[in-house]
Amino acid sequence: MPTSTFNCATGEPSASITNAGATQLRRRLRSFSFTVSPSRPCRGLSSHRSWRRTGPSSPSTWRARGNSQHSGRYSLDDQSDLVLGVVEALQLDKPTLVGHSLGAAVVGAVALEHPDRISGIVFADGDALPFDGREGEPPAVASFIARTPYALSLYRLGTHWNWFPRRIFDAQCGSVCHGLQGAKGDALVDAWIRPLRQRVAEEAMLDTADRPMLHLTPEQVRAIRVPRAVLWGEEDATGGGSREGAERNLGHPPSATVANAGHLSMVADPDGFVRALNGLLGRMTPAG
Repeated sequence: MPTSTFNCATGEPSASITNAGATQLRRRLRSFSFTVSPSRPCRGLSSHRSWRRTGPSSPSTWRARGNSQHSGRYSLDDQSDLVLGVVEALQLDKPTLVGHSLGAAVVGAVALEHPDRISGIVFADGDALPFDGREGEPPAVASFIARTPYALSLYRLGTHWNWFPRRIFDAQCGSVCHGLQGAKGDALVDAWIRPLRQRVAEEAMLDTADRPMLHLTPEQVRAIRVPRAVLWGEEDATGGGSREGAERNLGHPPSATVANAGHLSMVADPDGFVRALNGLLGRMTPAG
């Protein structure tokens, strides 16, 4: 069959990313040391490499997350435990967690279950709620399709060459996209897509395609009591949900905008993202 031929022709991806202990973990995370309270970004589908542009500009202790081994478990509890495991391994003292896009649900879950372990959370371009139609179990046909050779072929078409991912980045970045200009932008896209070519990434993406989207309910978001804030790209209308919904459910906390930025606001204007974030950190207060 053509799909089997293509899948064979594209070759076997590299086997896996190995699990890392605390010492190795430090090497897998790009760290920048500064002087204010610690903050840590938790990304959605964008690579941890897309946060590198924000690091050197931040006056915080900024830990950009890395890759992790797919365990076959896919729940908010698992993601929350993973975040807290990294916090513990790096010996961070009650960091502020910044959840971008789908990461908003993860940091929201940490805030609900372990409020004593963090200083606060920031929803960045994400409202922690599911997209329409993704709050429950996907149709059975989605599970069937995800396990066919056709799904693998489509996945490899999208990840073995940078042409398609580059267009996703361009579309989600914004009208002014400083982080994707020139050769460094091409390198960023390549660094983002390269881990997705590994066998463990293929297995993880196809395995999660037929599962409910990780999310919180509006009632759960409203129950968050730790200091919180909202940070949003000016041109991000629907990429991570509703800014108005995020602000409403969080009780209208401090909010900031990254001008001329789309969903990938930290790529569109890394310096502007950091300035907006730093302005929020001093204004965050617990829910009343």
